[in-house]
Amino acid sequence: LGGVLFCFTTWVDDVISADKANSIWLSTLTFSFFWLYFPKTRGALIVYENITEPFLGPRLKPLQRKMSNFITYLYQTMANAVH
Repeated sequence: LGGVLFCFTTWVDDVISADKANSIWLSTLTFSFFWLYFPKTRGALIVYENITEPFLGPRLKPLQRKMSNFITYLYQTMANAVH
């Protein structure tokens, strides 16, 4: 999310040239950072539950299983090699 946010904010900074618009943009950026960062606002949880989990979750589950199986295999191999 950090890379996407960085690219978007850089693009908006390039597009906006007026001082008043730049001030509004920086205020919006600061607000969204605090909303995502602080736990009381639950901004990151809302983004995770409504965007990340529904769209990325099904695509990442098979990869997670493969990685888990590989880590288990590697651990068992190392344990057998030590004996």
